[in-house]
Amino acid sequence: MMSSSGRMLKLTKEGNLAWYKTGAATGVPEAAEGGGVEDGVFSISLVKRIERGYKTTVFATTGEEGKSCFCFSIITSERTLDLEAESEEVRNEWCNALEKHLQHGLAMEDIELGGDLSVVMTPDEKRAKRQEERDKAYNKHSADREKLRRARTSSQQRASTYNK
Repeated sequence: MMSSSGRMLKLTKEGNLAWYKTGAATGVPEAAEGGGVEDGVFSISLVKRIERGYKTTVFATTGEEGKSCFCFSIITSERTLDLEAESEEVRNEWCNALEKHLQHGLAMEDIELGGDLSVVMTPDEKRAKRQEERDKAYNKHSADREKLRRARTSSQQRASTYNK
């Protein structure tokens, strides 16, 4: 499922629920062309339950009034993935599909459902994510500055050899 928020959520035939960053914002050309960069994954077998609405701590602190009907949480033994769909219909489509897999142990097949989903993060998670992105950009620019410095030094050495 592609998302205008730069995320794609997919239930794979291997039985994993994976979410991907998509679009030019990832900095990866393939992602801008419709692919994606994996941002997280866990096995559907770890899912304990699906909660519709604002039932988790994250939603209790970050949920916007009137959007509860768009939200759901996938709760595993290790973490909770809080999601906001573009509509109640999209939320119900996802919840129903995931609940069928949980209740009936259906054979896994790639499922991509329509609609826009956004991964909801706590303020601390948002800060950590922004810091990670800043660090990544800084490291990239540091490497570029180092290449430029080496090229300048090499050019100066050639010029000094040529002038002798």
